Amino acid sequence: MKNTKRIAYGGIAAALSAVMLIITSYTSYGCYAAAITAGIINLCFSYVIGKRYALMAFAAAGIAAFIMSTDKSGALLYLLFTGYYPVVKEWIRDINSRILRTLIKVFIVLLSGAFCTIMLMALFGVPSILSGINSETVPVLIFAAYVCAFAAYDYALILFEKRYKAEIINLIKKLLK
Repeated sequence: MKNTKRIAYGGIAAALSAVMLIITSYTSYGCYAAAITAGIINLCFSYVIGKRYALMAFAAAGIAAFIMSTDKSGALLYLLFTGYYPVVKEWIRDINSRILRTLIKVFIVLLSGAFCTIMLMALFGVPSILSGINSETVPVLIFAAYVCAFAAYDYALILFEKRYKAEIINLIKKLLK
């Protein structure tokens, strides 16, 4: 595939992802679902345009959504985790050592989880549902919820990729020729 087509499809992926994230500005529901869906859009396009172009589309969508969206939490989650992880996961899968793959995933979840927790608490403060809990345990609870969400997201990506590779990718490649 020529670079111009890859850039054009990357622009489409970025636009679709950004729209998914900006929609949450107008509805108060689905902030995290929109961030996950935008990441899956990025994953789907990564099989067609390649990982490098998918990462460029991720950056464009994340920056555009963060600037244009009034709901910064979804855009922040996309930028810090759900946007790049599906593409990076493909590189992690190529590593032969299972221990090294697991260590890299743990490092990603620890680094992005800690940064996401700090940024969300700095931008939005402590959620009102957690206001009655000891202030030292709130970041731990948020981080624990993040780790559980990471495990569920990773498993859902595995299931989605199997189905996508088996049924959908060949149809899309035929349509894009």
